[in-house]
Amino acid sequence: MSNSLNKELKDNEKKINFELKRTDLKKKSFINEIKNGLGEEIKRNPNAVSFIQKPKDSVIKKFFNKLFKIF
Repeated sequence: MSNSLNKELKDNEKKINFELKRTDLKKKSFINEIKNGLGEEIKRNPNAVSFIQKPKDSVIKKFFNKLFKIF
């Protein structure tokens, strides 16, 4: 009974370790993919920085929401 239980526990530990290593590899490959993709975009257009501006009405609404939350 204990042998089969030990074997099962070891198998589960191996599966968990395998999944952890697999996710680490996927994370690293994803990070490298993002870095390489952004690097190419920056190389193609290094001076193009665009700022996204919010509409004035949303800025005003946000201001009033903050103001009324204080009281």
